[in-house]
Amino acid sequence: DLTATVIGAALLDPGRVLADAATLDPSDFYRDCNRALWSLLLGMADERKPIDLRSVAEAVIRDPERYGGMAYVGSLTDDLPSTHVRHWVGIIRDHADRRALVERCRSAIDLTEGMAPLEEARAALDTDSGPDDGGRGGVDSSEPVSRRREQVFEVD
Repeated sequence: DLTATVIGAALLDPGRVLADAATLDPSDFYRDCNRALWSLLLGMADERKPIDLRSVAEAVIRDPERYGGMAYVGSLTDDLPSTHVRHWVGIIRDHADRRALVERCRSAIDLTEGMAPLEEARAALDTDSGPDDGGRGGVDSSEPVSRRREQVFEVD
């Protein structure tokens, strides 16, 4: 699971990985626990808290089910392949975009079968998006993450 690999890499080298993965939004992650972990890491970066296994473990202890449990979080840094985070981010974004397209298709099917006006069903399929949103239907989910990155990597 590449999302778990990116999270594991972020635990080992948060500065570099969060910079490389600045465009990733928690909604890009497939598994609930990985979405929760990525949100946690971004929140820690926002608050300028140290991002490491010990700090993350404190949150996991409070709500282990949400984050996949201590064993899962501890395993995220095991046997990481060489870090090609930018490549992984591209794959994760591609998969997230594909899931979003499938969801739009399901929506259009539901509307069509429910005899909604055809314009409404066609609108559900509309993938026309702005130039900066990476095919996310007009939503620029990278902006808040970019702001976080700028705050975290600000040099005093």
